[in-house]
Amino acid sequence: MALARSVFRKGADLTAAMAFVIASTDIGITWNCTTWLNIAFLLPAASLLVRF
Repeated sequence: MALARSVFRKGADLTAAMAFVIASTDIGITWNCTTWLNIAFLLPAASLLVRF
């Protein structure tokens, strides 16, 4: 949010600043979901490999 405030102070309009906040939040959510899915796949695979 502080980065959007700084962009707004430098002359960007409110719509652009809020779009930046929403886009950066969406990227963070996507990154977390991707990481979680990769880990959720790797842990059972590793446990199967250890058993054999």
